[in-house]
Amino acid sequence: MAERLTDKTPFTSKPDALDVLHMVDISDTTSNPAGTSFKLPVEQLMKFAGFMLINGARVLKSTGNESLVNIQAGDFGIYVSPGIDRLVIFTAKVNNIVIPTDLDDSGKVAKWVDETPKL
Repeated sequence: MAERLTDKTPFTSKPDALDVLHMVDISDTTSNPAGTSFKLPVEQLMKFAGFMLINGARVLKSTGNESLVNIQAGDFGIYVSPGIDRLVIFTAKVNNIVIPTDLDDSGKVAKWVDETPKL
């Protein structure tokens, strides 16, 4: 007999972009009245979470209303402002920083680049 998903051991480490999650789309009842199962690559999920993984860096695709984002201490990030007038490359020092506010707090991020375009 197969082990139920709810009986499995919780995953506690950082997932890789190529890892796959089990997802049930409750709006798609073609396979089952409770919903249809799909595999969901972590990379695909992150595209809709505002950040993308590019060679291990979290790149924020800004919409202008960011607040708390799931960046953990040690994560490397690239932020481009909505008006494309600021580029910040940083390493997070603490978990769950607020973008873009915490980018100016040296206790929360180490900035490698903080530039405005030179037109």
